[in-house]
Amino acid sequence: AHAEHARRMLARFQKLGDERETLGAAEHDELAARWNVLCHKLGRAARMASLHSFDASQYYLLSSRHELKAIGDILSGAAARLETSLECYAEARPAFRRLAVMLGAGAGLLYALRSRTV
Repeated sequence: AHAEHARRMLARFQKLGDERETLGAAEHDELAARWNVLCHKLGRAARMASLHSFDASQYYLLSSRHELKAIGDILSGAAARLETSLECYAEARPAFRRLAVMLGAGAGLLYALRSRTV
């Protein structure tokens, strides 16, 4: 359950974009360290449970809550600092071809109307 909760948190965070842009360097290092410790604790809990040492297994599972809370705090802090922005990459230019065609058509229409009246 703990690993699935952590995966869901990271999946939601992944939708925010590149973690290196979202997190600072220190936060990224702390997140990686916390994730590694969480994986270690869950592995130890599974190993202890397979050896029928359920008290030790429960200890590792309960201590993994601390890592989950820290990971959640890091991710929610990073998500709270995000701002939505809209950037225009290319400035809008007038459509030169369309303008040239319209001016040409207007000049042609004026020429046709003048030649008719003369």
